[in-house]
Amino acid sequence: MRKNIPHLSLFAAFFVFLTMIRPAYAASFEDYIQKLAEHPQAMSIFTESEATKAQAKGELGLPDPMLMIGVDNMPVSDPAFDRFLPTSKVIGFSQAIPNPVLLGAKSRKLEEVSAKQKLLADYMTERLRYMFISKLAEYENVKTQEDLIYRQLSHYKELENAFKGQLESGRSVYQRFSEIDVERAEAERKLNNLESQKATIRAEFLRLVDEVPEMEVPEIQNVVWDNNPNTLYPVLVAAKDVDISRKDIKVADAAFLPNFGINAVYKQREDGQNRSFSGDDG
Repeated sequence: MRKNIPHLSLFAAFFVFLTMIRPAYAASFEDYIQKLAEHPQAMSIFTESEATKAQAKGELGLPDPMLMIGVDNMPVSDPAFDRFLPTSKVIGFSQAIPNPVLLGAKSRKLEEVSAKQKLLADYMTERLRYMFISKLAEYENVKTQEDLIYRQLSHYKELENAFKGQLESGRSVYQRFSEIDVERAEAERKLNNLESQKATIRAEFLRLVDEVPEMEVPEIQNVVWDNNPNTLYPVLVAAKDVDISRKDIKVADAAFLPNFGINAVYKQREDGQNRSFSGDDG
């Protein structure tokens, strides 16, 4: 007896079929640019910039305060609180205050370092974008050359068939066969070199965007440079190096100023046998 397939199973099978025949999502150029912005090479520098910025803020903070609790003049043999010398209960507080001018100078220097690292991260993102577009152009060029060589090889096949017909008609065209073999070998050598280039480009695509994009080279708008060198990343980074060096000088000058601190101690003495005292010491 044949069993009927439940309607739910039929629906599930139909859904799987639709999923299989649905065309794959094609990433756009903007999607790849977003991937490049999140590339580890750029993100590692950007993370360093954020960490340095946080360190610049932390540089302005004070060290952890110290709290002291103890007992003075407590006899070891008879630990009582009523013998001479009077035993004291002590509680104290200490707060170091490093040179505030020096802390401010170090903080401003770290802010400049963070700004430089941010520039380097942006610069790396632009370089990755350039490399991606360049590889797209190279990849398209290699595929075009491959198509031309395949056409050339098909023409050689047609020529061989034509020469075979001429041989059957009694014409001597053996030399043409040798010439075709030499040209075909050269074309196949170029084809192998192109295949090697394609493999290298694909590996670079995997490093950049984790896949080999199936897209044409996007239209790139020409950027007119205003001949202002201060808009170039290498010049901006060099300017930040100058600013950091100036901050180093200010740090060195501030290092000659003194540090400060606050200390407070409270003591409470007990009465002793040889000395009558009842009170507090501050």
